[in-house]
Amino acid sequence: MCGLVKREGFDAPDVGFAFLQRFCGNGYALESAIAVMDYGKNVLALPRIIALVDAENVSSIRLVEKLGMAFERMVRMPRESQDINMYVTVPE
Repeated sequence: MCGLVKREGFDAPDVGFAFLQRFCGNGYALESAIAVMDYGKNVLALPRIIALVDAENVSSIRLVEKLGMAFERMVRMPRESQDINMYVTVPE
């Protein structure tokens, strides 16, 4: 799956993606995330999109950086005990 998710406690939608292990490494995540980001920016006219990524998930961090997103800060999701990285779209 890949899409925009409105998460409790955050002011912007999150580009989220998850694939079964057997489909990882084929470029599906990047291809679908590019399409979702394009839709969010150009069709929905969203001023800001975030990505919430576990600090140890190196492949997802690389993916959001390829999308042109930049690390903003560590955040804690509601009802969670650990902080995660929040990346944000960079104004063009």
